[in-house]
Amino acid sequence: MKLQTTYAPRSLDEIVGQPVVQRLRAVTMEPYPSCWLLEGPPGVGKSATAQALAWQIGVRPFPEHAFSGLCIVEGAELTVEAAKRFFGPQSPTRFTCDTENGRSWWVVILEEVDWLHPNVQRLLKTALDPCNPQGFLNRRVIVLATSNGAGGLDPALLERFEILSFGSGMPFADACQERLTKIWGQEAPGEDMPPDWLAWGWQVGEENVPRFSMRKALDRMGAALEERRVAV
Repeated sequence: MKLQTTYAPRSLDEIVGQPVVQRLRAVTMEPYPSCWLLEGPPGVGKSATAQALAWQIGVRPFPEHAFSGLCIVEGAELTVEAAKRFFGPQSPTRFTCDTENGRSWWVVILEEVDWLHPNVQRLLKTALDPCNPQGFLNRRVIVLATSNGAGGLDPALLERFEILSFGSGMPFADACQERLTKIWGQEAPGEDMPPDWLAWGWQVGEENVPRFSMRKALDRMGAALEERRVAV
């Protein structure tokens, strides 16, 4: 199993290096219908944050649990016909569930929302209209969208979301590296980390600006652990 799966956060407290996540605490303490856009480069914890919020309020993904309230949609793969069934006028009838704590909430995660077809964006815009009596925001639904850059979204759709910008610079890297040392200590107790471990996860982003990816760092740690096992 990949380290990013094994050590996936189960609460917002486990999301490191992204202070903006604190704005979501009110949602986990007292859930309310809302739309959030988590924007930033790959590997900075957007998807992890969305799923951690779902876990924290007691919603679990299907089919792992009998009571499912989590739906994850890949924007790049969502066809117009599927979107009509999902976001159309009758879609709110789908959002009925009993979570483990009985609060009956749905969490919809839209991965790569910037890849949505323009016609799908129009359907979603209507579904997220707070004045729409059949819309998501008049149901017990929380929508979390992720995007590497939402500049291509319909401006009217973009206005439906509260935008949280995720950083990928040194403060994020420092927090991640502290987390990496703890994970290594659990996976290889008593062993020193490889000499190059501080370089794990660093990449060159846009305009040659270095950025850190926790996903890449965990992949590199997994490879280092496998090399260690083979050597033994």
